[in-house]
Formats: sequence, C-alpha cells, structure tokens
Amino acid sequence: MTNIAACCFCQKVRDDRVKRGDGTASWVTRRVYCAKYQLPDTDLTLSHTYCPDCLKRY
Repeated sequence: MTNIAACCFCQKVRDDRVKRGDGTASWVTRRVYCAKYQLPDTDLTLSHTYCPDCLKRY
C-alpha cells in the first residue's frame, strides 16, 4: 500500500517524489500518479488534506 496525500476538494494527489523549481511537491490526478509509477488505484491509501490551489480558493 502507498500512502499519499489527496485534496479533499479536487481529489488531486501530492507527488512527493517530484519537486518543482521552488522545492514544493507537484499535485496531479490519481490517474496520472498511478500511470507514472505503475500502481493500481487500489494500492493507494489516501490521507486527506488540501492542495495549494483549493486552499486559496476555499
């Protein structure tokens, strides 16, 4: 099982394996994350949080 952070609003997940230029993690859809790391969706355990975009919006 892979434990990852997921946004409560938009459902994007935080990809801690890839850092952007400013040192922060990127946020991608679950489908993109699973395809990138060749994981079945059922292997993900979600820990709910808020992505930066939704935190600003809500």
